[in-house]
Amino acid sequence: MQQFEDLTKEQLINDLMKFRQRIEELEKIAEDGKKHLDELHKTRAMYEGLFEFAPDAIVVVDRQGRIVQANKQLERMFGFTREELFEADHDILLPERFREKHKVHREKFMAEPRVRLMGTGLDLYGRRKDGNEFPVDIALGILRPLQNENDIVVVAVIRDVTERKQREERLISMNRELDTFAHAVSHDLKAPLRRIEGFIQALSEDYSDKLDEKGKDYIQRARSASQRMQILTDALLHLSRFSTGELHRSPVYLSAEVKTAAAELAKTSPGRRVEFVIAEDVKAEADPAMVHIVLENLLENAWKFTGKKPVARIEFGATRIDGKNAYFVRDNGSGFDMQQVDGLFTPFRRLHSEAEFPGIGIGLATVQRVIQRHGGRIWAEGEVDKGATFYFTLD
Repeated sequence: MQQFEDLTKEQLINDLMKFRQRIEELEKIAEDGKKHLDELHKTRAMYEGLFEFAPDAIVVVDRQGRIVQANKQLERMFGFTREELFEADHDILLPERFREKHKVHREKFMAEPRVRLMGTGLDLYGRRKDGNEFPVDIALGILRPLQNENDIVVVAVIRDVTERKQREERLISMNRELDTFAHAVSHDLKAPLRRIEGFIQALSEDYSDKLDEKGKDYIQRARSASQRMQILTDALLHLSRFSTGELHRSPVYLSAEVKTAAAELAKTSPGRRVEFVIAEDVKAEADPAMVHIVLENLLENAWKFTGKKPVARIEFGATRIDGKNAYFVRDNGSGFDMQQVDGLFTPFRRLHSEAEFPGIGIGLATVQRVIQRHGGRIWAEGEVDKGATFYFTLD
C-alpha cells in the first residue's frame, strides 16, 4: 500500500508494536465483556495491513527463537516460503558464522528487552535460502502479552541495504583516489613554493635599491600570492588527513565541547556582544578528536558570519529528524541564498568575498568529510541577512 512506502524503520517498528499492544488490550477487554469488538477488528486490520504491505521484511519470533509470523517482503527478500519459515529457528535467516555469537546477543536482549535499532556502525548480514549473503539494517521491538508477560515475542524489521552499501563503497573509493591525488599535489608543491619564496626574498633584500615603487609592489604581490598558495596546499593536506585513518567511537559530551569552544571564541574578541544558547546534556557516540573538529569549525563559522551584528546569537542543540538524532548550530548572521546551498561544502568555494569575510573555504568541506566518515550527513538552511542553521547526524 502506498501509505506505507515512506515509513522509516523506526516508524514501522513503533507502529507495529503500538498496534500489537492495542490488540492485546482489546482482546482482554472483549473477553471480559464482549465489548469494543469493532475497535478490535479495526485495529487488527490496521496491524495486518501495516505488517503485510510494509516495504521492509518483518519477522516475529518467540522467546525460544522460533519464527511465528512473517510478511511477504520477508519471503521475497530471503527466498523462503512462509510454510518453510513457521516454527523454524530464526537463525535460518543468519549467515552460519554469526549464529553462535547471535545466541549470546539474543540472551542479553531477552534479559533486558527494549526497542532497539541495529546496523549503525555494525556489519549485519542476512542469508538467503540459496546461501547468498546481503547487508541489512535491523530494528527490534518487544511485546509482553497481557495474559502471560513471560510469553515474550520479538518483532524485527529488516531492510536490505545492498544498494546503499554499494553507493558508499563507490563514494569511499572515489574519495580515496581524490585524497591521494590532493595529498600528492599539495606535497609536491611545497618544495617549488619554498624556492619561489626564497627567490622573492632574495629579490627584496638584494635588489630593493634598484627597484622603483612599481617593482617593489610587484614583489609584494608575488609574495602574497606565494603565501596564499602555501595556505591552500596546507589546507589540502589537512583535508586529506580527515578522509583516512580509523574511527574510534566513544561517548562524547557535545554540550561540554561546545561550551569550551564558545569560551575560547569569546576570548578572541572580548568587546563583542554574543549570546550563546547551548542545550544541556547533549551526548553522542563519535570519535572525540574528529567531532571536536566539527563543532570547532561550525562555531567558528557562526562566530565569523555574525561579526557584523550588533548583538549576535549562536545556538547549539539537538533534535530528532527522520527518526535519527540530529545536532545543529544556528546563528543570526549574514546567512546565504538557498540557491547556493550546494556550494557550501565544496572545497575552496566561497559565497562571500575575502574583503567581506576572510577565509579559504575549507572548513565546511572538512566538517562534511568528518561527518561522512561517521556515516552521517550534514545539511544547511539559511536566508540572506537572517542567519543560517547547520544540521548534522553522526550515524
